[in-house]
Amino acid sequence: MAAKYREPTFGEGLPALEALIRQCDAGQCEAAMALTDAALADPQSARFVRRALVPVLRTGRHYAELAHVLRLYLRAVPGTASDRLLLAATLGQLGETAEAAAILDDLGASLPGDPAVAAARIQWALKGKQVAQAAEIAVTFPQWDSVPARAAHLGMLALMRGGLPQQALDLLAACSEESNGTLTAAAVEAHQMLGNAAEADRLARRAISQGQGSVALHYQLGSSASSKGQYDRAVTHFTEGLAVAPDDVRILAALSEILLMQGRPAAALIHLARVLQLAPDLVHARALYARGLKATRAYDQAAREWYDIVARQPDNPQWRREAASVLNLAGRHEEARQLFGGLLRDRAATLPEDFESGLAQLWDRADDTALPPERLEWAWRMRDPAMNLPREDWTRRAGWGYLADRFVFDWLECSPERAEQAMYRLADLGDHADELAASARDSGGLIIATAHIGPMFAAPLALQLLDFESVWLASSPSMPGMAYTDSLISTSDQTDAQVVRRAMSALESGKAVGLAVDGAMHLAAPRVAFEGQEVTYSSFAARLAHRKRACSYFAAPQWDDGRLTFHLARLPFAEDDEAIDAFTERWKQAYFVQLRALLAGAPENLRLSGGIWRHVRMPQ
Repeated sequence: MAAKYREPTFGEGLPALEALIRQCDAGQCEAAMALTDAALADPQSARFVRRALVPVLRTGRHYAELAHVLRLYLRAVPGTASDRLLLAATLGQLGETAEAAAILDDLGASLPGDPAVAAARIQWALKGKQVAQAAEIAVTFPQWDSVPARAAHLGMLALMRGGLPQQALDLLAACSEESNGTLTAAAVEAHQMLGNAAEADRLARRAISQGQGSVALHYQLGSSASSKGQYDRAVTHFTEGLAVAPDDVRILAALSEILLMQGRPAAALIHLARVLQLAPDLVHARALYARGLKATRAYDQAAREWYDIVARQPDNPQWRREAASVLNLAGRHEEARQLFGGLLRDRAATLPEDFESGLAQLWDRADDTALPPERLEWAWRMRDPAMNLPREDWTRRAGWGYLADRFVFDWLECSPERAEQAMYRLADLGDHADELAASARDSGGLIIATAHIGPMFAAPLALQLLDFESVWLASSPSMPGMAYTDSLISTSDQTDAQVVRRAMSALESGKAVGLAVDGAMHLAAPRVAFEGQEVTYSSFAARLAHRKRACSYFAAPQWDDGRLTFHLARLPFAEDDEAIDAFTERWKQAYFVQLRALLAGAPENLRLSGGIWRHVRMPQ
């Protein structure tokens, strides 16, 4: 008669199990795991194996073996929700997302009010960028009898990412545990989203004074100050956060970005070097590091960093564009030309056969275009009420305009030999041509000031069609042999002094000089207040107009019933003996009057990217 099974004690069984782990470390995991299969098939021995083996596998990060053990264990015994959550998390580590998601869905259906299950489901959804699903789970939390702190925190994150900050605060009120620094940081963020800046600051300061000064709170205070343009204050908060956690990557990166914006690249580079030691795969931080090197004129080192960035994310066109610019600055012109030429070829390969069909196809994508909600909200509030357009239709037209601007840019930059196809969309510009020619003739030159609105890249095309010799300041790198190089003053691969000299030289030679006044030549570009936001603005055009006694115009391409027209308005001309500061202020006011009028117009002319849109926050 067989002896009755006696479950071994932990002390008796552990040496054998540790021997199995040593086999795993020696590359014999398959053989080692096979020895456990029989024990895991029996409910009694399975419990012992789970209790003794799982912690060892978790500590050693043997995820494949851990998943194998948990699967067999859960076949032998019902297991607990914690066992299934652990299996789902382990499968996530292994990239087996479908099975992990199925386990979490089953748990959510069978245990709808379990905080640990709900927290895991939210965490999984957020990791997969399924924000709406995460918020849908979190919105049920206040109905529970008890909401633990961890579940409350994850639920608040989900609701805020889903654009529901008030519901996040309602959830916090339902939390059954005493608030801590992490929860307070989430509350601060929710109040900031709602525009309750004073309450957000009050909560954060009170928590810090009570000894709950978490890194997250310092980060929130710094971010809040930064969003208001209070950069010195933001630096103070981030520095205080580093005193709590010197190696917090998020604060180090945020502080570095502000230092770059303040024109302090040397200080930023110190922190960014630490970020890259801690998180070498953080590409955004590496890009900031490369920009800091460029700002300190360490062009060779910056070029090496950009090569590394492009190797990590070769499909990112912005990285390739910036890398080409820095290679130019480093004197490596042939490498820059090859890199940028490859980018143009890749983009050209995605263009349709003809301009008209490509433009028409954009309507099929207009509804699915992801537009920043804060920019849409800001623009919606500035629209002309007399337009009487439902928001859904207004948003769709705005999405088409966003796509159309990018399409026109790609067409003209990547397929210049077919530029004439786009010209057929231009309306009759004869009256504008006569006015501009007369103004240029009677003054010290012609300056065309525009903004990041409408299909802005059509402006150089229009001047070319009107036989105006012109040069344009733009961030595109200058590449010998490229179609547009002779009419480009690149702000990305020349110093500020070189840009100024070339612009003045162009005016003196009778060429028109065009530029987007709201563009940013570098991270430290100044900002001004406009319609409740802080927008980038350069006084360069106004100062150039004053110095050269040049005539200047606000010009913006506009879609009008499918045709490309131009809004053209004369900007102030410097009076005799007018002080430069007085003139530039008068010029700025006139510029923003024109810009404000256009922002109230047809939504397809908003553009919604770059320039004035870059730093827009959700309006209060």
